[in-house]
Amino acid sequence: MYKSGTLMLMKACTPVHPGAAEGVGAIDLPIQRETSTDWPIIQSGTQKGAMRDAGDIKANNDAAMKAHVKVLFGPDKSPDHAGALGICDAQVLLFPVRSLKGVYALVTCPMALARFRQNLEALSSVSHTLLSDPVEEVKLEDLLQRIGQPAYNKVKTPKQPDGRNPAFKSPLLITKTVDNQEKDFVVLGQCAWEAEHDQDLYLLGKWLQDNFSALTDLMNHLALVSDDDFTDFVKYSTEVITRNRIDDTKGVVEEGGLWTEEHLPRETVLYAPIFAAESLDSTKDMAPKEVIEKLKELMPDDNYFWAGGDTTVGRGLLTYCFK
Repeated sequence: MYKSGTLMLMKACTPVHPGAAEGVGAIDLPIQRETSTDWPIIQSGTQKGAMRDAGDIKANNDAAMKAHVKVLFGPDKSPDHAGALGICDAQVLLFPVRSLKGVYALVTCPMALARFRQNLEALSSVSHTLLSDPVEEVKLEDLLQRIGQPAYNKVKTPKQPDGRNPAFKSPLLITKTVDNQEKDFVVLGQCAWEAEHDQDLYLLGKWLQDNFSALTDLMNHLALVSDDDFTDFVKYSTEVITRNRIDDTKGVVEEGGLWTEEHLPRETVLYAPIFAAESLDSTKDMAPKEVIEKLKELMPDDNYFWAGGDTTVGRGLLTYCFK
């Protein structure tokens, strides 16, 4: 069915609230999460709705562009046919965590990278070949396979390949003398890890920087933690905002007008695989590759769009690119 595709990379410029209705815990309005891992996602329906809204705004009164929106996303109200796009859930690739040095780290983990590789494999099946991208003398596919779990109670930071001058040192590192030996540590949140230095992580960061202009400073923040530590961060280091509604006549909070909302913090980096089939609209033929090209034309020219709830109070602004 699907014969073309693209990868959409996104970075949160403000907190983002992909809402999951009412919560059962301390947070009244939590964000969307996977059942199996409890990792945050932006569900495909939320993603598709946000992209369609952006397309509608771009089309405005242009009849031809409105017809393209209908082909790509399906009719607005009637069930005549489905859209030609298959938009997957947006998954977290890099998550921001407070750091004692370097302000914050963007952490990932081997499981997140393995999922990223699997999604790129799926895109490769419809002739999208990002996995074969060269990074120095290594393929991206090999990099994603080689980066393994850090040792127990350690974190990996990027190390420039040997022989480069000037040598790169992560701003996250704190050097201390332990047992007459100098060792590097990284303090994330309230916990400290001894640092391992990894050349493959440096090359991965270089590929991301080269392919997504919003990540030009990535190398100064990139870190790889264990799968378990990553899970703890994405569960307990999201941004929780308390909001209230004031009774104008009394000047106090209305009864039931105080609530908490969970958000993906700004700087979170996500990606979503997008697939394309031939147009299912009998009135307009469009090949899968053309569907992808029309999608890129319909998205905002400045590479910013809004997704999730609370956009009227400045939540949900993301910058994006297609690969």
